[in-house]
Amino acid sequence: SVVIVGIVVSSVAGIFDWELVGQADLFALPQLFPFRNFEGATAPFVLIPAAILAGFTGYIGSIFESIGDYAATCAVCDQVYRVKHINKGIMAEGLGCIGSGLLGALPVTSYTQNIGILAATGVASRRVVRVAAVMFLLYGLSPKLAQMLACIPRPVVGAVFLISASMIMFSGIDVVVSEARDARNNLIAGTTIGTAVMLPVFFSTTGAEWANSFHPFVKMFVNNNVFIAVVCGVVLNILLHMVLKESAAAPSAKS
Repeated sequence: SVVIVGIVVSSVAGIFDWELVGQADLFALPQLFPFRNFEGATAPFVLIPAAILAGFTGYIGSIFESIGDYAATCAVCDQVYRVKHINKGIMAEGLGCIGSGLLGALPVTSYTQNIGILAATGVASRRVVRVAAVMFLLYGLSPKLAQMLACIPRPVVGAVFLISASMIMFSGIDVVVSEARDARNNLIAGTTIGTAVMLPVFFSTTGAEWANSFHPFVKMFVNNNVFIAVVCGVVLNILLHMVLKESAAAPSAKS
C-alpha cells in the first residue's frame, strides 16, 4: 500500500520527483572506509576520546531500547520473552554496526516502528523478513531504487508512522501492565515515563538557556528520551525494590 500510494498515486498527482530517480545510478558497489573530509580527500583515522565516549553512550542507550523492542515484539507475537532473544538480538545488531561502520554507513539498530507494523498486520513470519532483507540489499546496491524509496512523499511516510507509533504505544502498555501491579511498580513506571517525556521538552524550551551551560555529555543526556527513561527506570527500580525493601525488612527481622 505504501508503494502504491507513495509512488503510483503521488506520480499521478505530480508530487513524486522522478527527476532525482533518473539522475541516480542503476548499480553501485559500497566502498570500504569511504571517509572523506570537506575537500574530498581521504580523511585520516583519528581516535577522539570525546567522540568515543559519546558513541559508547549512544550504543548503551540503543541496547536498552532494543531490549524493550524485543520484549514488545514477543508481546505482539504472543511469545515468551527469553534471555536468548536479548543475546542473539544484541549480537546481530553489534555485527551490523561493525559492517555498516566499515562501509561508511550509519549504525544499525532495531526499528521500533516495525513492532507497530507487526501488530497492525498480524504478519510476523520470518519469510517476510527475509524478503524484506533481500529488498534492502537491492536498495544498497542500486542507488536508483534507494532514491525511489527516498522520494516517497513525507505525508505518506508520516501516515505509516502514525499507525505504527500508535500500535507501538499500546504494545508497550501491554508489557508494562503484564508486570505485577503494586505501588512500587506504578511509581517506577509513572515517574520514568513522565520524566522521559517532560525533561527534554523543558530543556528545549523554558530551560534551554540553562541547558546550554551544561557539559556536552550532560546536555546530550537531558535531551535523550530513551537514555533518561533507562537511567530513571534502573535507578528507581534499584532504590525501591532493593535498597528500601531491605531497609523495611530489617526491623521485622530483628523483631
